Amino acid sequence: MKRLTIIVILFLISIAIQAQNHIECGNEFISIEDSSFVKSGNEPDTLYPLKYYKVLFHIVRKSDGTLDYDIDTDIRNAMAYLNKKYIDANVQFYICGVDYIDDDSLYYDYRLSNEANVRALYNAGDAINVYLFDTMRNIYYSKKQQRLVIEEYYGYVGSPIDIVNFIGIRYSSFKSLSTVAHEFGHFFGLLHTHNGGREHVNGDNCHTAGDKFCDTPADPGMNFGNDVDEDCVYTKDTVDENGDRFDPATDLIMSYARHKCRNRFSQEQIGAINLWANKNIRLQFSHMHEIDTQSISNDVSVSNDVVLCKDVNVTNNAKLTITPCAFVEFASSFEIEQGAELDVIINN
Repeated sequence: MKRLTIIVILFLISIAIQAQNHIECGNEFISIEDSSFVKSGNEPDTLYPLKYYKVLFHIVRKSDGTLDYDIDTDIRNAMAYLNKKYIDANVQFYICGVDYIDDDSLYYDYRLSNEANVRALYNAGDAINVYLFDTMRNIYYSKKQQRLVIEEYYGYVGSPIDIVNFIGIRYSSFKSLSTVAHEFGHFFGLLHTHNGGREHVNGDNCHTAGDKFCDTPADPGMNFGNDVDEDCVYTKDTVDENGDRFDPATDLIMSYARHKCRNRFSQEQIGAINLWANKNIRLQFSHMHEIDTQSISNDVSVSNDVVLCKDVNVTNNAKLTITPCAFVEFASSFEIEQGAELDVIINN
């Protein structure tokens, strides 16, 4: 029996190696009609001019607590890049600490089938949950191909059908800032620019094909450096069903152009992110707590993630204690009279 088990394991490994695929992003070819992804369109943003989202990074390490990556620097860079790219959608991000998960099995061999269990164990209900793994795989037996298939993923977002709160990114991909912004784009309902690959170059079906945005040119599906040169020029001569040559935008974050080329969202994509956020899909955003136009004469304590002090006067020997987990911002006039006290305690 022991000999038979060894033979079977080796056989499966041999099959898996033959069928191994590398997938940049796991959110491929979503049908909007069958999902809850937000369709294109800009919505006036009068109620919530700026929406804040807490981000909780779950740093998966080896069981002994060690990690082969300088993740602190990468997180700082990622947060700065995200805030730069999402500000036009009136969305900003902050962190209030990180979570460490010390588990060899998750570090070396995270599988997409583990997602539900991981979410149940570690997800925070008030934050965007981002999990960083050394390896991410989807392993299944293909009846059509009659073989075991291993798909290596570099990033993906939890099911758009179930609207789950989960972003998974490999450490090796996390340094690519456009990849991080790309996966967050999926979190806010955006599709790949090549989604479905059926959009016409002339744009006559832009509302029903591709990513369903009409200001993102038809994209047949770029393959990073294979289809886009060092100058970010699309090099293929692919044509649509009308015979028109594709000329996709290689600078769009939601495309599969070279990582260094991707640097923007289109205006309709920005409008969709804003709409998704306003409707609180996946996660309720938080507001900046405002202490606005007040004269504080008694002791006051404020404990919120993000705090704005605007036109505040602390008098009568009062003490204003502010305990933000992220940051406190002072705007306009802020006065502390003699004998009064301001105490800011940042616990991050």
